[in-house]
Amino acid sequence: MKTFKSLLNELFDKPYRWKKESGIFFYSFVSADGGKFDVEFLKLNSNEMEYSLSFTKDGRYAATGEGDAPKVFATIFDIIKDFMKKADFEELSFEASKGVSGKDSKGRVRLYKTMVQRFAKKFGLTAKVDDSDPKTTLFTLRKENK
Repeated sequence: MKTFKSLLNELFDKPYRWKKESGIFFYSFVSADGGKFDVEFLKLNSNEMEYSLSFTKDGRYAATGEGDAPKVFATIFDIIKDFMKKADFEELSFEASKGVSGKDSKGRVRLYKTMVQRFAKKFGLTAKVDDSDPKTTLFTLRKENK
């Protein structure tokens, strides 16, 4: 019998097929519902090794709530692994919106916190969560040896 933990791991081991687009660190994939996801890593400062991560579905940052989150996140994690192999970086950051009310009504921040805590160690990263802004939460991942 499989444990809940092994089932959870399996959920995140089945990413969509993705492709690296033109540009230094720009990727895309299509989900089961036909939505096009773009995943981009942007260098924050030309002298530093800091990048920001952003991803959109059909050009929007909003959560869809369509129930495909495990496979979408499996794909984004797979893309992050590719980025980590190819990029010389020390820090990777991204934001999660708390929504208009600032109360995280969709649970996006809670989901991201759980995912970051779960997978940062697996990727050899340490995670820092800055919840001080009333509208967004900033997640910062750093290489453990930095």
